[in-house]
Amino acid sequence: MKKKIYQRTERMVNQETGELVETNSYTVQTAENEPGFIKLYLQDLTSIHKCAKKEVDVLVELLKLCDYNNLISVHGATKKNICQLLQIFQKDSEVPSVNSFNVILSRLVKKELLIKKSTGQYLANPNLFGKGKWTDIREIRLNISYTPDGRKINAEAE
Repeated sequence: MKKKIYQRTERMVNQETGELVETNSYTVQTAENEPGFIKLYLQDLTSIHKCAKKEVDVLVELLKLCDYNNLISVHGATKKNICQLLQIFQKDSEVPSVNSFNVILSRLVKKELLIKKSTGQYLANPNLFGKGKWTDIREIRLNISYTPDGRKINAEAE
């Protein structure tokens, strides 16, 4: 549904006779706002395909929180809300299981879908996801270093 901004009517009057020559009405409208979106780069879709259903569900909810720097803030209330929404409960109850959520979050980091920046702060892997214009997304630098302990990914927004 379009939102009507305003209506305007123009009247053309003959300056010599004062006669109304023409009347035009205009309605200026804007299109609906585009719903929230995240770009997913298809060449890396296999990373998500290897995830369990609850991991994908949590990932989708977290990506909805992603800002234009690919950052996602995840704190206690957010975790509880997502648990409630996705029915991640403690065994035999309807109490949100933040522990189970944290396990899923750790798996998403281990699978390199999310990159942990600090406590409660994650980066959606910019090689897989992006929010906003391509010119902004490509500004997110991704550094990969290989150590005896394995591969370490560090991404920073400029």
